[in-house]
Amino acid sequence: MSLLIILSALAGEHLLAPYEHLRRGAWFEAWIEIHQALPAGRLGNGWSGLAGLLGLPLLCAAWLQGLFDAFLFGLPGLAFSAVVLLYSLGPRSLWRELERLLGAVERRDRLELGVIAADLRGGPLAPGEDDLPMQALWTVFAATQERLFGPLVWFVLLGPVGALAYRLSSHLARHLRIRPRPGLEEAARRWLWLLDWLPSRSAAALYALSGHFQGALRAWKGCRPEPPNDPQSGKAPALCAGVGALDDDRLRLVDRPQGPWPAETFKDALALIRRALALALLLLAIADLAGLVGH
Repeated sequence: MSLLIILSALAGEHLLAPYEHLRRGAWFEAWIEIHQALPAGRLGNGWSGLAGLLGLPLLCAAWLQGLFDAFLFGLPGLAFSAVVLLYSLGPRSLWRELERLLGAVERRDRLELGVIAADLRGGPLAPGEDDLPMQALWTVFAATQERLFGPLVWFVLLGPVGALAYRLSSHLARHLRIRPRPGLEEAARRWLWLLDWLPSRSAAALYALSGHFQGALRAWKGCRPEPPNDPQSGKAPALCAGVGALDDDRLRLVDRPQGPWPAETFKDALALIRRALALALLLLAIADLAGLVGH
């Protein structure tokens, strides 16, 4: 059933575009403010605060899942799982955002490219414009990890509660980068780093199998992520392997001043991501048929 739910959620991203605003997480933003206004929120700004922020929504989701699974042969539970997964793939359609970024690259529009890439990243890019296309390329793989492979891996492992846990953890980390809270911000970064560990390596393996195998492995092996003090550090294996799997000589020129903007490289990156997703779905279909997974 996992494959059916995933396909339904992926299709929902395209079919339910007019209702995309419902995935932006305004309710979670309100819950963060309410939690921080409570005595427990003010006193527990470390791991205890993180557990309080994430625990209640996840417990509610688990309770609803069990409730819906209990009647009508579990069909309401399947629908609930698909809705939660669709929400977890938000806050907006990844594919439309990546197409917008590609359009900015093709037009060589630095302003629009910087705005789109910063939005995908969840924060401003590094200072300097000379390497903006290369930063944007890294952002493509970071956003794909955060909005696609991260939720999907935890959905396969833990069901809708796992996907929702990843989405809310990512949302919280972004929120705290804008409105930092001592203690809680560090705990949220480290928690997201832990959640990214397995999905980033799964995505790296998929990129290696879907692109230039040796290039991906070489880049993955040479990747030296920093300790979990940066929101993207947990995603480093996927980022390195993704860029390495392109094995594109044009990348050596991207970060030079006045260097070319290889729109074809960005198109290749999007094609690589689609192939990696197709391979993941194929492997999941095999596992479903073998009875190895199911929710």
